[in-house]
Formats: sequence, C-alpha cells, structure tokens
Amino acid sequence: MTSGRQTCFIGGMKTCKTIMVGCVMATLALPMLDCAGHEARPQKPQATGEKPPAQDKDRHSTVAMDDDAESSGLVDLQRSRDLLKNNKLDDLLEIFEPRQVPRLTRKERSALADIFYRAAMRLRKRYKDISYSSMFCERGLMLDEAYQPLMRLQIRNYLHSSMKLFGGAEELAVKLVQIDPANQENQFLRGKVAYDQGEWDVAAGWLKKAARVGRTENSKLTKDAWHLQDLAKGHLQELKASLSMTRELELMLKHAKIKNREQLMKNPPPAEMAQPAALAGGKIVLYMTNWCGYCRKTKELLESLKVPFEQKDIEKNQSALMEMMRAAEQAGVEVTGVPVIRIGSKLVVGYNPQRIEELVRQIR
Repeated sequence: MTSGRQTCFIGGMKTCKTIMVGCVMATLALPMLDCAGHEARPQKPQATGEKPPAQDKDRHSTVAMDDDAESSGLVDLQRSRDLLKNNKLDDLLEIFEPRQVPRLTRKERSALADIFYRAAMRLRKRYKDISYSSMFCERGLMLDEAYQPLMRLQIRNYLHSSMKLFGGAEELAVKLVQIDPANQENQFLRGKVAYDQGEWDVAAGWLKKAARVGRTENSKLTKDAWHLQDLAKGHLQELKASLSMTRELELMLKHAKIKNREQLMKNPPPAEMAQPAALAGGKIVLYMTNWCGYCRKTKELLESLKVPFEQKDIEKNQSALMEMMRAAEQAGVEVTGVPVIRIGSKLVVGYNPQRIEELVRQIR
C-alpha cells in the first residue's frame, strides 16, 4: 500500500509540473504573438531637447477634477513622455480618447497638455509641419482649454499662410487677452490677428499696448509690435482718406443718427441684438452715393469677387440710410462717410479690400 501511494504521489507531482510548465510557456507566447501581429506605424524623425513651457503665470487651468487625485488609471504618463522622447508622435496622438478627458485627473491633464505642447512646438519649429502641429494643439486644448502656450502656438498656426483660419485665430486671441490682458505676447497676437484681417483700428490699439509694455526692452517681440503698429496706422490713414463726405451728407448722417437713437429709446432692441443680425444667405449690401469714387471701387471689387450684392444709395433712399445707421449703432461703429459695406453681420467702413475679401471668403 505504501509503495502504491508513493507511486500515485510521484505521478501527481509530475502531472502538476507539466501543467505549470505549459501555463508558463503559454503566457510567454502571448506577447510574442501580439508583437508579431502588430504593424508598426510610421513615425516622425527622432528629435529631442525641447524645454517645457513656463507653467506659473501662463497656466489658468480649467481642469475640474479633484486636486488630490493622482491617477485615473486611463493614461500612462511615463509612456507618453517616452513616446515624445523617442519621437513616436503618431502613437502619442492616440494616448487618450476625447471621451476620456472628463475622467482624467488634474495632474494627468496638466502633464499631458505640456507634452502635447512640446510635440506641437517640435513639429512647427523643427519639421515645419503646420497642420500636424495644429492637430496636437487641438488635442492639447481638449485637456486644458486655457493653457496659454498652446493657445498662442495655435494662433500662429492658424495665421500661417498654409491655413489662414482667421476665425479660429480671432476666437483664441480674444480669449487670451481676457485671461491675461497685461501679457505682451497676448496683446501682440490680438493685434496681429486683427491686422491680418484688415481691422486696422483694432490692430493699432492692441499693438500700441504691446509695444509700450516692452518699451524698456529691445526684444524682437517689441520691435515687431512697433513695426506692425506703424503699418496699421498707415493703413488706417489710407482707410480714412478713402471715406467720401460732403457737407450735405454729413448733415444727413448726423440727423439720421439722432433719429435712430430716438427710435431706439422708444423701442429698445432685445438684449441678444448686441450685434447686427446676419443677413440671410450671407447677403452683402453696399451703402453708397452715386458721386463717391471709392463706392465705385468697392463695387468693382465685389464684382471681381463674383459674389451677389445689393447697392443702396443712402441719399436717395431714406430707409436705406436708417438701416445703415441701425446696423452701425448695434455694431458700435461710427459712420463718417461712404462706402459702408455690410457682409453678413459685419460692417466695413471705407474702402478696405483686405477686410472685404476676408469677410467674403468667410461667408462663401
């Protein structure tokens, strides 16, 4: 009996060893099978050495997770850093999914936003890949929509000649100066966005602020601000010179302005009418007079752009005059002559080809 039990025990031990060895071999084989079946993604060339951006006064985070939370378990920050270091940017772009963002901790969002900023900067500076840099900025701003270095970089991407997304650039620039209106680069970028769209008065104002903030320095940003401000002021003078005015028209505009304000006091518009309502179908209206030379130039420009528009002579049509004054009042624009062009919900006072062409492009 003793011999039989020993035989059974020894046989059982051999069987257990065989099962254990098989389990270990199967476990080791799984990663090998996974690696063998994985197709490598193309990556950008290797480059390192980028410095993380300053994180004190530039960070106004909108992250709302618990400050004490360390990890959500959804992302691997060390792997993200390794992917950036090894320049595996395609893989980095997939490190998180947009639907996961609300579940990430503050620490994870902040760290990932910095990583995506550094990747976007590398793509722009080293590889001149503006569209790919913009993609990383978009992903980074999903994590922290008020991260100023990312916002500034995205504005520069949007203004690049290969993109020209002025609407997106303006939205970010307005938000930047709301977050930190005293920051010189924020002021400069707000002015640059306005300049590139032909808004000379807005551009001159913000560029003047940026130049004065850095007046004790001799930085490139300060020099650029002074230079661009001079150009904006020159364009503004040209624009004012393009406005046609007579004594009779000046009196008409003055009386129409008074009448319009009286009507507004009697029948104030709803609060949501802070801006003139967009004309249906992106309609364009040229308010003009038949003796105005710049009105004719504006008409020729609109015809060359091959867009439908309506002409309204404000001297012959009193309702057109009042319509123009109402739109100007709502937009906070001072009408000091003609031509006045209404494109969608925007008003252009004077002959401003750059601004007109940009607004026409936006409504097409």
